[in-house]
Amino acid sequence: MTPRNRIVALAVLSALSTVPQAFADLVVGSQTPPTANSILRYDQTTGAPLGVFASGGEIDGPLGLTVGPDHNLYVASGDPRAPGQGEFGRILRYNGATGAFMDVFASGGGLNGPINSVFGPDGNLYISSSNSSQVLRYDGTTGAFIDVFASGGGLSYPRGLTFGSDGNLYVVSYSTSQVLRYDGTTGAFLGTFVQSGSGGLYTPSDLAFGPDGNLYVTGGTFPTPGVFRYDGTTGSFINQFAVIERGSPLDMAFGPDGNLYVVTGGASFGVVRFNGKTGAFIDNFVPDGSGGLSNPFGLAFLPPPPPPPPPAFGGMVTGMAPNYAVCHNFTTRQTVVVRTGGAAKWDCAAAGLVVNPGDRIGTGVEGRAK
Repeated sequence: MTPRNRIVALAVLSALSTVPQAFADLVVGSQTPPTANSILRYDQTTGAPLGVFASGGEIDGPLGLTVGPDHNLYVASGDPRAPGQGEFGRILRYNGATGAFMDVFASGGGLNGPINSVFGPDGNLYISSSNSSQVLRYDGTTGAFIDVFASGGGLSYPRGLTFGSDGNLYVVSYSTSQVLRYDGTTGAFLGTFVQSGSGGLYTPSDLAFGPDGNLYVTGGTFPTPGVFRYDGTTGSFINQFAVIERGSPLDMAFGPDGNLYVVTGGASFGVVRFNGKTGAFIDNFVPDGSGGLSNPFGLAFLPPPPPPPPPAFGGMVTGMAPNYAVCHNFTTRQTVVVRTGGAAKWDCAAAGLVVNPGDRIGTGVEGRAK
C-alpha cells in the first residue's frame, strides 16, 4: 500500500471514529400551578424555557427524574387514584425523545412515597420508598416488583440514592441526616458513610459521585445550605462545595458541561449552576419561576439524540494495491485490510461488504452491504 493510500485509509478511519458528543436539554419537574404536574424543558446551553416536555399519565406531584438505559424518562409520582390505601406512588415512564407518556412502569410491592430512583449495575430499578423507609427493587425491563432490597441500619425517610464505583448503594436518610451504605449485591447494611451533622450537613436530600470521585450531598440549614463534599472512599468531610443563597437545595446533577446543577425550592424556585471543579457560583441557570416553574424537585438531562443513520452505501475501499484493499464498513465502523489475490471482486467479506472494482468514488470504491 502506498503512503498516499495509507493517508487516505487513516483519514476515512478518523472520520468514522470521530462522532461529536451531543446532549439534549434539561428537564425539571413542576408540582404546582401554573404548570402543575408537568415536566418542563429548558435549553441545555442558555437555560431558556422551551415549554412542557411531558405530562399526562395521571402524574401527581413529580419528584425525582431518572433517565434509563433505554433513554426514556422515569418520573417518581404520587398516585391520585389510591390515597390512604397503604401503597401510594409509582414510577411513570415517558418517551425520552418526544415526552409522550408510555406507561406506569413500576408500582406495588409496598411502594409508599417514592422520591428518587436509580438503575443499578444489574440493570434493575431501585426506588427510595420514603414512607416505608426502604429501598425497593424492580425489574429494569418489565417493572415487575422483585424485593425489598435495603432497609434497616437506621434508614429513615430515604431520598436520593446512587451506586458508587465500588458497586455499593448509597442512600440519603433524610430524617437522621446521614448517608448510609448497603452492599450493592445483597442489600446488606454496611454502615454509616456520612455521619449526621458532618461538616454541617442536616436535612440532606440528594447525592451524587462527582467527576473527582468524591461524594456530593445537598442539604444544610439556614443561613448556609448548599452542597457538601465528602471523600468518596472514607466519607470524611472535605468542604462545603457550594452555597445556596436563596432557597433550599433539593435534587442535583452534574451536567454534560461538567458543571453542577442544583434545584432550589422554598424561597426560590429554579436551578442554580456552579462550577463543577471549584464550586463557584456561575448563574441562576433557570431563574425563579422561569417558564412557569413552581415547586420543583427533580431534574435530569435528556439523553443525547440518536446517531444519524449510516450512509446509503455499506462502506468504502481505499488504499488499493495489486493484492490488498482497505475495507471500511460504515455500519459497524470496522476497518479491515484484506488480501485480494487478484480476484475479480475485492474480497471485503471480512468487513461485511461486497465491492466491485469498477464502482469508483474518488480514490476509493463504493460497496453495498451484503
